[in-house]
Amino acid sequence: GVPFPAAQLMMSQASFSPHSWHTHTAGHFFVQPWVGLIGVLFDQQSGIFLASPVYILAIPGIILLWHRKRALAIACGIVFAAVYLPAGTWGQWHGGFASPARFLTPTVPVLAISIAGMLDAGGSRAWRLFSILAIPSFLLAYLMMALPRTRYGDPVTQHNFFIALVERHAHLDLT
Repeated sequence: GVPFPAAQLMMSQASFSPHSWHTHTAGHFFVQPWVGLIGVLFDQQSGIFLASPVYILAIPGIILLWHRKRALAIACGIVFAAVYLPAGTWGQWHGGFASPARFLTPTVPVLAISIAGMLDAGGSRAWRLFSILAIPSFLLAYLMMALPRTRYGDPVTQHNFFIALVERHAHLDLT
């Protein structure tokens, strides 16, 4: 025997045509763009704000940055939009079985600049809020690494670890 049957080696010409690839790829965009645009930020399993709550501080940070360094705020906004809009309108915005918000990973430096702007302008209250939000962010990242069989942190429900914790204690289904 031949390890690969001839039938498996024969591929149709259509699979190599640019038209076939283009229509397959284009079919994943704009499936339901509002779902992805909201989900990539707020979805309980794949959204960046629930996977790492510290990034919520980028919102007031970009506003404060706008008042202090408008050109930098515009540059950050353009970079964020250039990644966020295609990621959110992609039919696979959730990233499959990958880490939450994986398509927004290239925006992390921009979000960090916005957070730094908030910390610089906000004083001790901003640092306290940053510390409070950084704890669950780092804890959830640790749990996703420590529990490799589950993507979201909670091995029982496979939900966001903190949402699952609230669900168990409050006897609620928040999904």
